[in-house]
Amino acid sequence: MAPGSSGRDAARPVPDGAAMDPVRCDRPRVPDSDDRRHARTRAWILVGVWTTVVLILSGDEFSAGTTRGWLEELALRVFAGLDDATLDLAHRLARRAAHVLEYAVLALLAGGAFVASGVDRVGRAALFAVLLAGAVASLDESLQALRPQRSGSASHVALDLAGASLGAALFALAARRRSRPERGRV
Repeated sequence: MAPGSSGRDAARPVPDGAAMDPVRCDRPRVPDSDDRRHARTRAWILVGVWTTVVLILSGDEFSAGTTRGWLEELALRVFAGLDDATLDLAHRLARRAAHVLEYAVLALLAGGAFVASGVDRVGRAALFAVLLAGAVASLDESLQALRPQRSGSASHVALDLAGASLGAALFALAARRRSRPERGRV
């Protein structure tokens, strides 16, 4: 038995053409199949597409001045008779919720992409997803600081990281649930 191994996997056969994984010595490394490569590629394409959506939403077309009009109109259609203070609060809350949602989705997708790329621990994939989302949030706010109708904000990066943390937690919860064997099955 190898030092540090529990011995429970000692009888597991190594598939033909596979070598022992140098990082996780208790597990054979199987060459990438086309399916795994395609899954990894699809996962990273989704991350790239969603990152593009996030960066588009940081453009002038989605500045507070632009969104205020149509969000307030929507709020007045749903809740007729709202005063200006309530409309302003609803607008600010909707914009903050959009930050959280955008980055929660980004972290969820990134967590899956990191797992598809071979990160074998869910917690590590979730951490990498938050770090990636933090990098995108920093880039996003830096780009906004260069635009006349926008302003970059460290508090928005913090809000984005909160959303990314939520997404990473949901990813980790879902991944752990999927990896657990079903109870009651024989």
